[in-house]
Amino acid sequence: MITKDWKVAKVLDIYPETLDAFLEVSPHFSKLKNKMLRKTLARRVTLEQAARVGGVNLDTLLMKLNRMAGFDVDSLSLKNSESSGSVVAVHEPALPDRTEVKLVVRPIIESGTDPFKTIMKTVKELDENEMLHLINSFEPVPLYSVMQKKGYTHASEKKGDEWHIWFWKKEDTETTVNTGSKNAESAAGTGTDKLVEIDVRGLEPPEPMVRILEKLNQLEDDVTLLVHHHREPVLLYDKLEELGYEAETDKIEENYYKVIIKKSGH
Repeated sequence: MITKDWKVAKVLDIYPETLDAFLEVSPHFSKLKNKMLRKTLARRVTLEQAARVGGVNLDTLLMKLNRMAGFDVDSLSLKNSESSGSVVAVHEPALPDRTEVKLVVRPIIESGTDPFKTIMKTVKELDENEMLHLINSFEPVPLYSVMQKKGYTHASEKKGDEWHIWFWKKEDTETTVNTGSKNAESAAGTGTDKLVEIDVRGLEPPEPMVRILEKLNQLEDDVTLLVHHHREPVLLYDKLEELGYEAETDKIEENYYKVIIKKSGH
């Protein structure tokens, strides 16, 4: 059965007839008719990400794809978490005082070329006082994880039929410290051996939850994660419990919470 974690390319490779289902739910997916883009972009994008990019409901997309592939889904529930919603328009982003390096990738995609190499080349050439201003016809959700691994944070805004995304390196967004750091101990309120910090303030749902869970997946069990958040992540608690973590949240001031997450028993 096709699930939200399948890559778009995998769906089309195994069930090529599902292309009609993609085209039916959103005109955005007309790009999938381009074989070159199917071999490149579609191999990096999950169905969950595709639904967000295309501005469609994930359950609706999964239902249509499974029916087209021949699965009997009438009696099955395909409900997903809060991340299955449509695109969330992001309000005026808070940007650092840095020089913008603008890159418009819409013409590259429309020419049938994957813009990934061009984006990475531009990122590699950025200096510490510059940030990338990416302009595209859709929100490049899969790119967020790639850039995060390279130490970049982002802000995004939809203007008309264009998405504007800014990427910049944020100093001290994430640090690992030893117990000898009194500041770290005081901030976390814990005597753990290692502490990693991330800042998800200003990000729109479901991005804070996605980033927190991705980071936890990268950490050893003896590492505590300190999250700087703009609100109490109530919906995160059940997910953490399922994964074997416990969390403590302190409200520091209005729109600022510190969340301490550690493996249960540590």
